Amino acid sequence: MTQPISNLNLNDKVKFGKYQGSQIVWRIANKNHPGYPSNSITLVSDVILCEKAFDAKEPSNSNSDRKSYGNNRYRYSNIRQWLNKSGHPWYAAQHSADAPPNSSGVSTNPYDTEQGFLTEFTDDELNAILDTSLQVVIPDVDGGGIETVTDKIFLLSRTEVGLGDESSGKPEGSQLPIFTDNASRIAQFNGSNDYWWLRTPSAGSANFVRDVSSDGSLHGTLAYYGHYGVRPALNLKSDILVSDSPDYDEAYTIIWAALHRITLDKPITINAGEQLTKVHLEAKQADTALQLKEIDAEKYIYEGKDLNTNIADIEVDGEDTTLDKIAYTIS
Repeated sequence: MTQPISNLNLNDKVKFGKYQGSQIVWRIANKNHPGYPSNSITLVSDVILCEKAFDAKEPSNSNSDRKSYGNNRYRYSNIRQWLNKSGHPWYAAQHSADAPPNSSGVSTNPYDTEQGFLTEFTDDELNAILDTSLQVVIPDVDGGGIETVTDKIFLLSRTEVGLGDESSGKPEGSQLPIFTDNASRIAQFNGSNDYWWLRTPSAGSANFVRDVSSDGSLHGTLAYYGHYGVRPALNLKSDILVSDSPDYDEAYTIIWAALHRITLDKPITINAGEQLTKVHLEAKQADTALQLKEIDAEKYIYEGKDLNTNIADIEVDGEDTTLDKIAYTIS
């Protein structure tokens, strides 16, 4: 049986997508979070998924800090681009001084030759992720203020994790309710507490980026450091279906809708003399069997096999013409 993901509680876990062959487990961080898409569920990865630099050194940048230590502006960061790309090559220069996170550009863990983060997500999963508009502080060296970027996968902000605003009166979104204190912000990588990047720059610098320390407090470090953690977030549609109970790993499984066709061996007639152009069949999935309401003994062919009985929740649409195919959705 299934239920909408919106039935789950904050901090419940959901399996969604893969990274390097492993299923990613996420926590529900909020429902209908202010500023995020309407009717959405916000997920943040349960653990730190990998360690990567925020942005590489930019040897041709006229700013000496960015030249030596990377760019702290989220809009142009390597990590933002990698999180929202599939396949390889994923990197493309985003401004005239941009540079890839290769072995000469980051302190450790180069990832310019890696596949984009979204590579192992299925089409169903990619289609379910909502575009999210995000507020981000602009470093003072770039003029200051707040700008908006729109992404599917993103890093959380200082504001969103409950560590205050980087610039007074300029929040980057609003606080997510699962982040209430330092303990709630602690995340692990390979079984140990680790630091993880935020999207917030240290506003007064050109190369420092905010992060959450291994004890859950606020920290900041150079953008080109490659041993800091990536803990991404995303928004899903709230009507996505999940399993009724969690699996052995305490995470719920998403149940994807599948579209099939039934071909009739003769036209369907509901009432004497009434022939329909479209019939939509809604059926709940239960151990892959169809739960359908019985109608007159008509014979149908379902995936090449005879199916005697059964049609549920019929909706009529269009003019009276003979119908020879019925589409239904298993949800």
